[in-house]
Amino acid sequence: MTVWTLVAAALLNGSPPPDSAVLSFRDFYEQVIANHPIVAQARLLEEIASGDVRTALGAFDPRMQASWDRKRFQGSEYFDYVEAALKVPTRFGFDFTLGYERADGIFINQDRRTPGAGLFSAGISLPVGQRLVTDERRAALAQAEAMRTWARGERTALINKLLFAAAEAYGEWYSSWQRVSLTTEGVSLADFRLGGTRDRVRAGESAAIDTLEARLELQRRVVQQREAHLAFANSSAMLESMLWTSTGDAAVLPEGSAPQRLENERPTSDAELAQWLDVARRTHPDFIKTQAKLRDAEAARALAMQRVFVPDARINADALSVTAGALGDGASSKIGASIEVPLWFRKERGKYQATSGKADQLASERSLVSRTVEIGIVTANNEVNTVVELIDIQRVIVSNAQQLRDAEQRKFENGESTLFIVNTRERTVLDEQARLITLETKYLTTKAKLSVAVGAFVALGELAGQS
Repeated sequence: MTVWTLVAAALLNGSPPPDSAVLSFRDFYEQVIANHPIVAQARLLEEIASGDVRTALGAFDPRMQASWDRKRFQGSEYFDYVEAALKVPTRFGFDFTLGYERADGIFINQDRRTPGAGLFSAGISLPVGQRLVTDERRAALAQAEAMRTWARGERTALINKLLFAAAEAYGEWYSSWQRVSLTTEGVSLADFRLGGTRDRVRAGESAAIDTLEARLELQRRVVQQREAHLAFANSSAMLESMLWTSTGDAAVLPEGSAPQRLENERPTSDAELAQWLDVARRTHPDFIKTQAKLRDAEAARALAMQRVFVPDARINADALSVTAGALGDGASSKIGASIEVPLWFRKERGKYQATSGKADQLASERSLVSRTVEIGIVTANNEVNTVVELIDIQRVIVSNAQQLRDAEQRKFENGESTLFIVNTRERTVLDEQARLITLETKYLTTKAKLSVAVGAFVALGELAGQS
């Protein structure tokens, strides 16, 4: 027998599962968020993005270069070149360099000739036009960091989607379990009434047709009970599909598991709503992702803008010496400058126009996302509060229906009513109790919906604490 069949059998026998078999929403929620594969996959998004940031940081790693080029022909040494350099890029746009070069031979360029021991150099390469404020390396790093922020928002969005699905699965499980209990109670009452009707018929207090009426009502309720068992089996299977072990294996719903009854439903206060709105403005995944894309676009626009308005110019200055210790005496030096300016700037202006338009578009999208998030929270909160009010009203309706049923039962026992009317009153009680179960389930799912609207599952965490 399956787990849910055992639970249903226990309900049929009138013995609910023990407290140790209760799977509270908190326990279920924590197991899903700890072990579900989608959560693990979502966390890898940020790890992948962090790898891209590390790749971009690699552009600022110090680099060592060395080369040796020698030529001998028919006993003559044409040239013998040795070069080595250490380049240290910085995130401020300029690069430090340390170098050594030596050139010997009979066929070498005069500008490359060095003393016999070689020549040491220490210098700086400084942009004075383009790349002074930003450059390709810094733009790539800023964009990689923005994409890491985007990945963090996407991770949260994926986890929120999973947890919302988990809340819906738990809600269906809770609803079907309650309906099994309700229909079992209905079958027990109908069976008891059938026995009582038979006794009344034997005693001549009721017509024989009442036995058929009582049996028909029992059969109706048995059908409803079987349907409830099927729904409970299916919802239990769906719930079990959300459970995983820490080793990545599918978990099994513990034998005899049953949901914990939801209680203490309450509306949210204005202070809580204000707090959630504040949290959403800072942590909602849609807002984070839009903000990250805007930062990426702004980095691209800044790089494109300087190419339009600033020429590409750079100054290189090196101190020279035959010994490394004398590099700072200022006796010898090498300095150079370069500049490059396109005449029409069509490529640069086109790139700036495209990147600027994209940045402006994302800025507008950010405002729209912020507004949409706020509206989503307010409407979800209104739904939660309305469901709480409906639950309170429905509990009064159930109580009133039970009183009418009990009064009709007394009239029937006194011969002042019929079995048909008693059964009708009892069906009303069962229908109203079923509506109450539906509202209690909706309370959980609307709380989850509110949490998704907030973007940080704040409301669901609160609900998990209550369960």
